[in-house]
Amino acid sequence: MAPGTEVYGGAGRVYPAGLDWVENFARSPLRFASSTQEAVRATTRLIGDAFSAAARAGYGTVSQSGRSSLANAIVQGTPTDTEAIVQLPDGRYGAIKSAKILPGVAAPRIFIKGMTIQGEYFPETRLFDVSDQVPPVAARLTELHAEDVLPVFVTSVEFASCTVELLPGWCVTIPREQVTGSPADDLCDLLSADEVVLARVAFTAEGALALSMRDVSEGDATRPALAIWPAGPAWLVWPPVDPEADEEPAPTDSAISGEVFGALVVAPSPAPLALPPTPLDLRQGARRPLDASRIAAVASRPGSGVVQNLSLSLDAAKASATAHESRAMFAEERIRLMTAELLRIEADVAALRQRSERQERELTRLKTRHRSALIRERSEAVQPATEAFTDLADEFRWQVYSAWVRRIPAGEKSARPLGAYSIGPEFLDSLTGIEGVSVVKVAGVVVEVLTGLAESNPSRLMHALRSGSGGDDATVRRDGATCWRVALQTGTPSARRLHFWRSAEGFELSRVVVHDDFRP
Repeated sequence: MAPGTEVYGGAGRVYPAGLDWVENFARSPLRFASSTQEAVRATTRLIGDAFSAAARAGYGTVSQSGRSSLANAIVQGTPTDTEAIVQLPDGRYGAIKSAKILPGVAAPRIFIKGMTIQGEYFPETRLFDVSDQVPPVAARLTELHAEDVLPVFVTSVEFASCTVELLPGWCVTIPREQVTGSPADDLCDLLSADEVVLARVAFTAEGALALSMRDVSEGDATRPALAIWPAGPAWLVWPPVDPEADEEPAPTDSAISGEVFGALVVAPSPAPLALPPTPLDLRQGARRPLDASRIAAVASRPGSGVVQNLSLSLDAAKASATAHESRAMFAEERIRLMTAELLRIEADVAALRQRSERQERELTRLKTRHRSALIRERSEAVQPATEAFTDLADEFRWQVYSAWVRRIPAGEKSARPLGAYSIGPEFLDSLTGIEGVSVVKVAGVVVEVLTGLAESNPSRLMHALRSGSGGDDATVRRDGATCWRVALQTGTPSARRLHFWRSAEGFELSRVVVHDDFRP
């Protein structure tokens, strides 16, 4: 086996078809189990690995045999990462093997308790097959709007581009200029395969879907990841779950492993075995001394010479058997000690392997931090120097213009010009006085408002600010301008909002407020 692809330390792994796993160990992960609880978890994951490997190799769509019927069922739960339990209207239960539908996606990320799903039920095996009912990806993508920021899954990273999945099997390639914007950046230093990141949705002039990671920070998510089924859960979790925090790792310290096997190696050595008697010793009475009267009695019997010879031969055979038994015991003892030492070595190798996996995860975290720091650094780099402006209003207008330059593609600038706007008397004070949202973020949302993107983006929650309990009680000034409210943040405590006035003459930026502040 190639180095790093072996199985050791009581672990297990599945080798998929092909040879990718020889260089990419993540394609054939080791599943460790040093306790009963971990054994159950490791077994479940190995089953999922096997299903996933079979499906990727084209063996995961084997049809079920026996009679079946189409039925609706309600998901009762997902007891493992590879299985969901459903209940039919008549009370019968069935199992969905999720790895046969979407290899590599855990069942809790596909199904959720209470959702109704249609499939083919096989009463003989109690399997519920939904492989023909998976909604088409195109239908799920219709939920996306320009400027949505959502989690995506990185499948591969190259020097100048990366490939991500919006949904399992639906890949989008993001060029480097839409990740960092700098031709000098190596994306392999910033991203890792199998990582969950945030990306902003955009559409080309032809209406094709595109993604961008430029100017996207970890707190910019405006919506969850897409769901595979309309009523199902988001297929990706944000923020990502730390695998080390999600489960109790197996002991990796070689000292701990030594305790496990110490009884085998450190046990008191057995007392030295005595050498077996030789035939000469037996002839001299070393093994079974006989008194003189017995010797005389035996010698006086007829044929006593023959009997004595047979007795001596028998004793010699027994002595030989004893010698073989002693040698076997010595050999067994050596095997036991060698086995214990082998177990210790395997435990040390397993510890090194787990340490390597922890370091890989730490490297992924460092890349994420590096990417976030790079985004912040370049965001700050576009900020004007303190001495560049003497008027805060002029500085903010520069921020808005810069955001428009960065956010709107060159081919769309003529169709999405910056609308006319003014800055209200309380706006700048609210902008600098409120915490938890950056000026760059506010400028970006102002660009969406002025170009019409906010109105078509559900995540911005744009609506007229109501002055009463009625749905039509909009807040209107004497000059006829209506106050509108748009989300700067979602899913955070006291999420910030932007209030602005809109009239036929254009826009007036009113205030930046927290969620519970409804004053225009």
